[in-house]
Amino acid sequence: PVEAVAFAALGLKNLSMRPASIGPVKHLLRRLDLTEVKTVIDDARMRGDQSVRGAISDYLRTQV
Repeated sequence: PVEAVAFAALGLKNLSMRPASIGPVKHLLRRLDLTEVKTVIDDARMRGDQSVRGAISDYLRTQV
């Protein structure tokens, strides 16, 4: 789900995943403001983080 959120925030419209993942990921994406997620990604990149996964995970813990 973290990667799906990141890809959606970066503008990808089509994601490929296991059928069992579609429902949970769709539910998660509908609950988030992808503009905020994009800001989290941009901030992590500006800090020089090697991966944005931790920043997105932290954000998701506060939102979900």
